[in-house]
Amino acid sequence: MPLDHLVVLKLKPDVDEVAFFAAAHTLKKIPGVVSVSVGRNWVPEGAGNRGNGFTHGISVRFESKEDLMPYQVHEHHVYVKDNHIVPNLDGPPGPSTIMALDWEPAKAPWRLLGSENSPYSIKVRSYFRYKSINHRWILKQMASEESAEIANRAKLPIVPTVSSPDESILQDSTPIIELLEASSSSGPSIHPASASMRFLSCLLEEFSDEWVAQPYPTAL
Repeated sequence: MPLDHLVVLKLKPDVDEVAFFAAAHTLKKIPGVVSVSVGRNWVPEGAGNRGNGFTHGISVRFESKEDLMPYQVHEHHVYVKDNHIVPNLDGPPGPSTIMALDWEPAKAPWRLLGSENSPYSIKVRSYFRYKSINHRWILKQMASEESAEIANRAKLPIVPTVSSPDESILQDSTPIIELLEASSSSGPSIHPASASMRFLSCLLEEFSDEWVAQPYPTAL
């Protein structure tokens, strides 16, 4: 997962922005850096001092969080910091002239449209919980714009219906779970390690899905 690194700065009024921006862009040569963006704080007319005195920002995206510490000590980063950032600060380095934030971009949650009365909805919801996958449970019975939006994009009027972070629609409990199992590395696998036990697990799951929920004729 990528990591975003943001540095906000209060620079001197007479800073040579052309030279400063050029130096910041050279940070792209450091291993692990995906992209660099740099610029002056833009404040819309009438917005006041919402930048709290900070004038410029540098945003760096890394391939992963493991790239941050090697970047901090890389000789070229140290060079840019010592020769272009610190000398241009409008005061000594500290909370009033420089701040940094780092975060892994959060993904939108999965959305699960289901019903408390649907064993297949509860099955998929249990899987999301077991794997600790970020999701929202949306009851179909509670009519809302969100439930209607998901239902309108579905091919069939059934639950569970899952909307992925990229807005793809998934239906049918077993394919939903198998797709997530193949693409997710979080949490323990739902499948046994041995081939024979995996076959038995899939057989029991298929039987439970297709036959246990069916009505049986009563004896005459």
